[in-house]
Amino acid sequence: MDNAGVWFYFIDKMLLSKWSTDHEKVLYTAVMALMAGCDMVCTSEFEAQYNAVLSAVQSGQIMMEMLNSAVERVLIFKQSIGIL
Repeated sequence: MDNAGVWFYFIDKMLLSKWSTDHEKVLYTAVMALMAGCDMVCTSEFEAQYNAVLSAVQSGQIMMEMLNSAVERVLIFKQSIGIL
């Protein structure tokens, strides 16, 4: 696993273990992860977290440029390993 994978795993486990006892806070795990520099969050709460990220972008909590940059990095990575 490269450093980016290690960082993603660490952020994901740290945030989920810290916040998973409160359902409302679980919904904002994706928002916190994006703000911490995580480009992609895999979760079973994706529909609710999508809405939380959308609300954060609409309110200005997450800048659209930050989200676009994260999406671009994910797409470049997927292309580099041949799944796009």
